[in-house]
Amino acid sequence: MQIMQPKNRDFRTASLKALAVVGFIAILIFGIWGVIQVGRMLPNVFSAISSAAVSLSSIFVPAERLEITLPSANIPSGEPFTLTWTHEGKRADGTYSLSFECRDGLSVEAPAQSGVYQKVFCNTPFNLTNETASMKLIAISSESRYLDVPIKLTFTRLSDAKVTAQTETAITVINEKVVTGAIATTTTPVTTTTTNPRTTTTTTPRPGTSSRNTYVLTQAGRVSDPNGRPDLAVTILDTGTIDSSNIYTKVGSINRNGRGAVRFIVENLGTKTVDNWTFNAVLPTLPMYIFSSPMQPTLGPGDKIEYTLAFDQVDGAATANTLTINADPANTLWNEVSENNNIAKVILNIVQ
Repeated sequence: MQIMQPKNRDFRTASLKALAVVGFIAILIFGIWGVIQVGRMLPNVFSAISSAAVSLSSIFVPAERLEITLPSANIPSGEPFTLTWTHEGKRADGTYSLSFECRDGLSVEAPAQSGVYQKVFCNTPFNLTNETASMKLIAISSESRYLDVPIKLTFTRLSDAKVTAQTETAITVINEKVVTGAIATTTTPVTTTTTNPRTTTTTTPRPGTSSRNTYVLTQAGRVSDPNGRPDLAVTILDTGTIDSSNIYTKVGSINRNGRGAVRFIVENLGTKTVDNWTFNAVLPTLPMYIFSSPMQPTLGPGDKIEYTLAFDQVDGAATANTLTINADPANTLWNEVSENNNIAKVILNIVQ
């Protein structure tokens, strides 16, 4: 066996240390070079990310509302009175109709086209032909001194026959001639004679006890029902571009170097007010971006908001050119009528 001399051992150790130092220096130099290259690339990366800006604008559109005005809640039987209404937020042409509940001894007359009043049926809506703000009616009570009658006014859109607004009120029809459930034809005491000529009984009619209620006019087209259910629905109107002046233009195709935009509506189709809700938008950008909205305004039944959402860095590679809007993405609304109408999608035509 050959024994290594101390001098050779020292030389080998020194050589290994030298090689280690050289390797370390090489690794250090390579690392510094890599950091420099990454540093050169970072500004471009951050620039590309920062240029993918998103802007959101919105317009709150309240539900259509009808409000009825009467000269008095007390209507004399047989005398014409004028029912007047206002229509706030009217968005399309349509027709107004009126209906009243059936009551014993009640009849209601409305003017015909000839101007002559004619009887209309209870619990059956009748169109107010050519009437857009007011109408004269006659209510007759033949059996009751005080008769409370609920009335409903409805507006129906012509384009799709959908009721977009309605309201209710009530009148009290007063017939002063009615006593004890019958019409008094005379105030002379009634004398009843029995078979005994010596005995005469005189009876004077006494007015019956009246019963009256007070009704508050409904001033909203659709009032939130505390026991109702909310229903958010998303509808995408169209897609387009936004220029440097923030003017939206509907177009058929969107350039990758342009600024894309989408117009959509979120509406509460339910019967209960929606509070504390948000929406998400999955945008066809590079990189793909999910926009999460802040808390949105309260939506009563029939209320809606029209949005315009614009974005840069248009690129459909990650989303197959699809843009998606999702109202209430976390499903925080309790007992919503339907979740199926919370999401709407549109495919963009993205060109070079």
